[in-house]
Amino acid sequence: MAFERTVTTPVERPRESHDVLFQDELAILLRVSRATIERRRREGSFPIPELPGIDNRPRWSRRAVEQYLSSTKNGVRRGYSSSRRSPRC
Repeated sequence: MAFERTVTTPVERPRESHDVLFQDELAILLRVSRATIERRRREGSFPIPELPGIDNRPRWSRRAVEQYLSSTKNGVRRGYSSSRRSPRC
């Protein structure tokens, strides 16, 4: 009796667009690390307001994130430097 092994590959499904984003999804949209989001949340400098969390997981409104992104150029507001270091003289 011959044994046949069938290998299946996962089918990619289009991600459903949810109205609420958790930290991983937000990091992907903003193209930053989770650590950057956490640090800016702690500093109080994260520009997008949070929704009430679920199970201690912060979450954000997709609409608020999209509004923030549309009000910026390439996701960075004018006057905000992505580098914290001052130029060397």
